[in-house]
Amino acid sequence: MRSSLLVAAALVTGCNPFAIIGFEPTEDMLNLSDEQRAQLAQLKVDAAEVQMMQIKGVLQLHSLKSRGNYPSTDDGLDMITDYLAGQKFPVDPWGNDYIYLSPSPNPANKFELICLGADGEEGGTGLAADLNIWELK
Repeated sequence: MRSSLLVAAALVTGCNPFAIIGFEPTEDMLNLSDEQRAQLAQLKVDAAEVQMMQIKGVLQLHSLKSRGNYPSTDDGLDMITDYLAGQKFPVDPWGNDYIYLSPSPNPANKFELICLGADGEEGGTGLAADLNIWELK
């Protein structure tokens, strides 16, 4: 049971504690029902939203310490890893990098932070829909 919980946590958060030993968990290892698979898919979306809110907070902290400046797109999110207490910058729950743009193409925003969702491609609907930090609740 405990190993199943660790596999589920790795799948939801995108953080793989098994990477040290070269183990890559898959949903098939959990023997899930269709309803449980749907719940896991929604948990991944929820986890991506939480990660994005955390990244937004770190970006705002960086801005406060940098006189209102955000890292440029070229600088990327690696510029704020100092605020992560030595942790590696997170990937989304599907293993993809978050997209960061600064300045934002939208003049109302200082930056854009986007997750491409379950399909890892631009666009998509439902659980595969892109997530934009400014559209999260």
